[in-house]
Amino acid sequence: MQERGFTLIERVEVIVIPGVLAATALPRFVDLSSEARTSKLAAARGSVV
Repeated sequence: MQERGFTLIERVEVIVIPGVLAATALPRFVDLSSEARTSKLAAARGSVV
């Protein structure tokens, strides 16, 4: 019985596709974190005043 592994193309796809998805999603999450900090600061100001 001959064992078959993954081809080089399949391995590259497994690395490249999640990398592309992460590169497109990362700026959105970074933007959301800055908005969350701004909202948190506004809430803190509102509770003090």
